[in-house]
Amino acid sequence: MEFAGDEPHVYASEEGASLLVFLHYPLPPRPQGEAGSPEKASLALREVSLGVGGLALEGRWLAPGFQEGVFVRWGANRTYLFSLPLAPLPRLEAQGLLGEALALLHAPKEDLRSHGQSPSLLLRTLAWEGLLLKGEVADPAPLLVQTARSPVGSLKEGDWESRISVDLYARVELLHPGYARQPLFLAYGLQAVGLEKGRFLDVGTGPGHHLLLLLELLPHLEPVAVEPSPASRQALAQLIPGVEVLPEDFTLLDPEETFPLIVCVGASHHMSTWRFLEKAYRLLRPGGLLAVADEFLRPFTTREERARNLVLHHTAYLLPFPLEETEALWALRLLALQGESRGLRALAEEALQDLETRSDAFATFARLELQALLAGLDYEVETKTYPRRFLELAFAVGFELEHHHRLFATHGRGSWDGGTHLFLLRRPK
Repeated sequence: MEFAGDEPHVYASEEGASLLVFLHYPLPPRPQGEAGSPEKASLALREVSLGVGGLALEGRWLAPGFQEGVFVRWGANRTYLFSLPLAPLPRLEAQGLLGEALALLHAPKEDLRSHGQSPSLLLRTLAWEGLLLKGEVADPAPLLVQTARSPVGSLKEGDWESRISVDLYARVELLHPGYARQPLFLAYGLQAVGLEKGRFLDVGTGPGHHLLLLLELLPHLEPVAVEPSPASRQALAQLIPGVEVLPEDFTLLDPEETFPLIVCVGASHHMSTWRFLEKAYRLLRPGGLLAVADEFLRPFTTREERARNLVLHHTAYLLPFPLEETEALWALRLLALQGESRGLRALAEEALQDLETRSDAFATFARLELQALLAGLDYEVETKTYPRRFLELAFAVGFELEHHHRLFATHGRGSWDGGTHLFLLRRPK
C-alpha cells in the first residue's frame, strides 16, 4: 500500500497487530543540464546574453565570472549561465560628496578602482559594488564591520534574530548589491524637498549601516532610531555611539511627538505592511514625508508564484559573487526560472548547508540571503510584497506618492518589478 505523505492515515485492528512502515523522502527535483561542448557553450552564452534567464551545461566550458552581460557560475561539474536585469539609473547632479557619489554610479572601472580606499565609507561601498557588477571582485575587507556582542538573553520564536544572524548581518551587509544606493537616493530626495536637517524617526534601524551612510551625506539630520532587537541595538551603539534609540516595535509605538520625516530602510518587510503604513501616517505631521527604501518582489497572485519570485529575487543578489562549487544554489535559481515550485525549499536548505563549511565574507553574505529566503517562504520576519501592492496599501491609508524609483533590479525588467525600490510618500496637509 502506498499513499502521499501529506494525507491523514488511521490504522485500526480489533486484534493485536504489527505494522512495519517505510518512509521514503524523494530527492527534490533538479533542473536538467544540456550536453556541453565548446560550440554549445558559445551558443548558450549568446542566448543568455540576449535575454534567456538561465541555462545549464554539463561539464565546465566557460570560465566563471562575467562575460557579455552574463554571470557564469560553476556547480560540481556543470556550467550555469544567468542574466540579471539592469535597472536604468538617472544621471543626477549635486554638490559635494552627494554629487561625487552619484557620479560613481556611471563611472568606468578606472574611476571605481581609485575610490576603493576612499576615506568615505559611502564612496568605498559604491565603488566596490560598481566593480562587482562589472565582474571585478575586489577585496571586501574595507567594507566589513566588526562589532563585539554580549549575550542578550533567550530568543522567542518569530523574533528577527531567531531567523537572521545579527552578528553576520552587521559584518557583511555593506556587500549587499544595491544597499548603498538606498541612502544615496534617499539623501538626494530629502535635499530636493528641504528635509536635510532636523529630527526624524528612523524605523527598524538594525545595526545602522544605512543610517551611517545617510548621516555622511546629510550630517545635520538628527535621527531617533526605532529598533526592538536587543542584538541590533548593541551593534548600533557601537556603529553610531550616542544615537537616540526607542527600543520598541514601531507598530506599537506611541510617542508624544510627531515628526516631519519618517525613514525606513530595509525594514518595512519585517512588519505588517498595513500596520506599518498606518502607524507612520499617524506619527507624521500633516504634510510630512515617509521615505521607504526596501526590497520588493515581482508581482504575484498565487503562493507558488510568490515562492518562485522570492527565490529569483534573493538569488539575484548572489549572482555577482564568486560562489563556485555551490551546486544546490544555482540549481535552485534555474529551477525557479523554469517555473517549478516543488522542491525549492529543499534546495535552499541544501545550499545553506553547503555554505556552512565556508567562513569567507562572500559565503557569509550568501548564508544571510538564504536565511532570509527561507524565512520569507515561512512568512516569518520576512513578508515581502510587490511594489504596486505596497503603493495600493499606502493609498488606502491616505498617502500620496511623491516619488518612486527602482534602484536595483533582481527580477523582471519593468520599473515596478522585483528589486530594491525607493518610495517617497506624502501625508496630505
